[in-house]
Parts: sequence; structure tokens; C-alpha cells
Amino acid sequence: MQPDVTVVVAKKNRIWFSAAGAFMVAMMVLTILTVAYMAPVPDTRQEYAICDRAFKDFMAAENLVDLERAKFILEKLNCSIAQRLERRARE
Repeated sequence: MQPDVTVVVAKKNRIWFSAAGAFMVAMMVLTILTVAYMAPVPDTRQEYAICDRAFKDFMAAENLVDLERAKFILEKLNCSIAQRLERRARE
């Protein structure tokens, strides 16, 4: 006796859905891990020191190359120029 066609199709679909579900879960985990890896980390003391030095170089730049270099470092490290200006004004 042959099995009913709907039973065979249902079993094949269940296998396909479980494989697709496992793939989707794996991709979701991979996406979450990628986002967690790429998320910015809190500033460390070393980054603060680099930001302070770049700001000092930015303020004391004598030519355009030094100014652009300091500006690039400040932008890439997301250094707050406003905070450093306030701190410098208080000194």
C-alpha cells in the first residue's frame, strides 16, 4: 500500500522547514555577533590620551597638513572637541 501523497509532502516540508529554520537561526546569531563586534566600545584611558594629544595638535597646528591630521584623528575616534574646549577654558 502506497503512503498518502499529502503525508509524504508534509514530511518533506517538515524537513525543509526545520533546515530553513536552523539556517535562519544561524544567520540571526551571526548577525547579532557581527553587530556586537562592530559596536563601539567605551573609551579607554589610552583613547582619552590620544584624543587629548590630537586636540592639542589641532589647536597648535602650524600648517594645513597638521591641522587635517589632527582633525582626522579626532573624527575617527569620536573625540568630543566641545568637552576639550570647555576643559581648556577652565584651565
